[in-house]
Amino acid sequence: MSFPTEFPLNGIDHFLHQLDRILFQSSGKRNVCSFVVDLKGHLTAAFLNEQLCSHPTYRWITAFRLKPGRFFALARWRIDPSADYPRIYEHQISEFSATKEPPDSLLNPPINPERESPFRIDVITTATDRTLIIFSWHHALMDAHGAETFIQHLCSSESTEETAWVKNIKPRREQSLRDRLKMVRGMKVYLYDTSRLPFLSLFQPKPISPTLHHRVLRFNGVETQQIAETARQQGAGFLLSAFYLSATARAIAHIQSQRGPLQGDVLVPVPQDRRKRGAHESLVGNHVTFIFYRIPQAALNCIKECTMELVQQTTKLMRSEAPEGYLVMIGLIQRLPGWLYRPLLKSPTRGLMASFFYSDTGDSLGEFKTFLNKTITNAIHYPPNAYPPGVTFIFTRFQGALQITISYMEEVLDNEEIELLVQHLQSDLFS
Repeated sequence: MSFPTEFPLNGIDHFLHQLDRILFQSSGKRNVCSFVVDLKGHLTAAFLNEQLCSHPTYRWITAFRLKPGRFFALARWRIDPSADYPRIYEHQISEFSATKEPPDSLLNPPINPERESPFRIDVITTATDRTLIIFSWHHALMDAHGAETFIQHLCSSESTEETAWVKNIKPRREQSLRDRLKMVRGMKVYLYDTSRLPFLSLFQPKPISPTLHHRVLRFNGVETQQIAETARQQGAGFLLSAFYLSATARAIAHIQSQRGPLQGDVLVPVPQDRRKRGAHESLVGNHVTFIFYRIPQAALNCIKECTMELVQQTTKLMRSEAPEGYLVMIGLIQRLPGWLYRPLLKSPTRGLMASFFYSDTGDSLGEFKTFLNKTITNAIHYPPNAYPPGVTFIFTRFQGALQITISYMEEVLDNEEIELLVQHLQSDLFS
């Protein structure tokens, strides 16, 4: 098996690396994702370390260091041959109920990929028959789909050609420079129009370091089917994610309406996986593009109207090749120096970037059942939380059951408001 020793970040990787710089400057947080696997039985950090240190792919991934580009050169991942295996951190929590989430302090750790491994593991052992493994990685390294594939590969004995996992993200068809520049101009006009101010946001600037919290909503199989049926009744068809996003946007708007009159529409960039359905290739790198939705304030009054608005926008944007245009644009500007690139990212929205962040990971965890011969009782994603806007939602399905991770800064949502948001979101999902 051959392992590349270095390769450049693709356009989306570079965007997420620069977003990390913006996030760190505004909140002291890093652009780090976490994926928590809940196991039946005890598994120690020492045993896990022994198993993983014999795995060549683990060695390869954890030895990466990010080398920022200078002037107009591309940033790159490069293997550090002197890098030691990263420490696996172990935490013992004697009282830990089956429904309790990991401590917020262990999620989204402050990984600096230029100085340390971009991939980290924490193990929580309990007095009960339960172990939680927290896998965390810098977002510029891989997306959620890639991380799931990597984690499942760590407990597999199947031989895989690692070079197939490192692929540059490219447009689906080759275009001339003239055609690409035309797409970029069209995308720029669209983005500036979509992100015009004002738009609805719960964010309120405060001169203190924000505190990150997580809340998880879990639904059983029957409830998940009920939500899917509601989505179809409300006009989603096969686009369940349009219904999820509609309910989320309305919940955010409801909180804002309690504070005062609504101002502006809802702006949400939604990541779209570019892999073929069911494919597990392209592990390293973010193989996504983004679709930018602007939901009119008037559509927020009705869940069906809001859902149908999103379905119509999806159809229109896909036909206009907007996701492809964004990919072309982000690829062309990634050679810009960071001091010029970061203001360019923030300029359309004057730094606010979105009403909230949202993603739907789909059904990729349907067959994720064991890890190192231990039964998996649950697995769920926790997102990085950009501040601003300071509120992020991830919809996942574990073995067919829907889960929603809500990550939020307490400076953006207080305890009373998060309870109200959850109630409104659940009401719409089952309406």
